[in-house]
Amino acid sequence: MPEENPNINGQSGVAECGPSPFTPDEIEQLVSATAERHGVDISLATAIAYAESRFDHHRSSPAGARGPMQLMPDTAERFNVTDVCDPVSNI
Repeated sequence: MPEENPNINGQSGVAECGPSPFTPDEIEQLVSATAERHGVDISLATAIAYAESRFDHHRSSPAGARGPMQLMPDTAERFNVTDVCDPVSNI
């Protein structure tokens, strides 16, 4: 379960992702499979994930973005992502 950190850029309740259950190679494969399933260009999706997080599930930004696709809390809420630290949900 993600830990809550109230001191990230003044944002209360922003999850801190713990150690990744996936390797970067596994996250890249997950991004590719998810892109294909949703009809998104695989090269584009993997380029975005690499640029955002280097396929690092644990990656967090000072602005509050989390996970492989660096979801911001408001974006995660808009798309009903309840666990931004879960790579499957995040992607």
